[in-house]
Amino acid sequence: MAALSVDTRGAFRCSNCASTAFSAIRPYLGDAPGFTGKTLVRCLGCRLVAVHPLPTDAELESFYDSYWKDRVDIKQLDKLAERANARARFLNPYLPARDPLRVLDVGAGFGHIYGGLAALRRGRRVEYDAVEVDPDAVRYLNDTLTARAVRSRIEDFPGPYDLMVMSHFLEHLPDPVEYLRAQAPRLTRGGLLFAEVPNADYRFKSHHQPHLSFFEIDTLARVVETTGFEVVRIDTCGALVSDIALANARRARQKEQRERSLWRRAAYTLRKTIRLRSREKSRAKPDPHVESYGGDRRWIRVIAARPVR
Repeated sequence: MAALSVDTRGAFRCSNCASTAFSAIRPYLGDAPGFTGKTLVRCLGCRLVAVHPLPTDAELESFYDSYWKDRVDIKQLDKLAERANARARFLNPYLPARDPLRVLDVGAGFGHIYGGLAALRRGRRVEYDAVEVDPDAVRYLNDTLTARAVRSRIEDFPGPYDLMVMSHFLEHLPDPVEYLRAQAPRLTRGGLLFAEVPNADYRFKSHHQPHLSFFEIDTLARVVETTGFEVVRIDTCGALVSDIALANARRARQKEQRERSLWRRAAYTLRKTIRLRSREKSRAKPDPHVESYGGDRRWIRVIAARPVR
């Protein structure tokens, strides 16, 4: 097997443990400017997997300028709400009985976690602030959810908060440790951080961008603890990775079979066009694994507390 070529522009330095030693895993699969010609590497100090070299700040800014265009899929809203409700139930046993519960949702999307938390509070209030940049999501948060405040910068929310939510957010950051450490003071002493990230999704996804860090359960715990939090609960959830890999392989075979002839390709294109035109009338199927825990599963959920001392 040929040796894996690693781009060595800029020295590697792990954001978690500051080690400069790494091993190359495989090429990073990305096609957007700033995400091509990269390598997935594993830190030899703490085993965190990351892209190397990192895209520059300018490349990331350029990518996200167009990232949100046409990303809203109405048929996915039910599924997003379903997953958010599962996160709320995961959190609920650990939440303080405080009224109101002050929540800051970072990378809030459509704010479904608010509805999940409010439904479980049994009459106690939830004061919900959201950090979000997607224009469609911001309009939804302001007009439909009526969040207390929606801003594009977390610096506009000094706190203190009882709960900070970061769902599918940390994997997008060039330095998740630095970011978490900077945000900890926005929480009360004893306040909770909730985060959900993919579970090393480079193993089963055909495209890696725009993820920059790829966590496993042990490396996510180390990152959280490095920033001064104490892990309260951490677990994997969702579908088993082995089942996802099999499903992806099956879809790839079916796609190849469809494209073998001009007639099949035309029929496939027509069906795809019809589905896209009718997507606002359709609804995503429920996820039977949204609250399946343990083993090698699709996502990782963690609850961590800011120490009282």
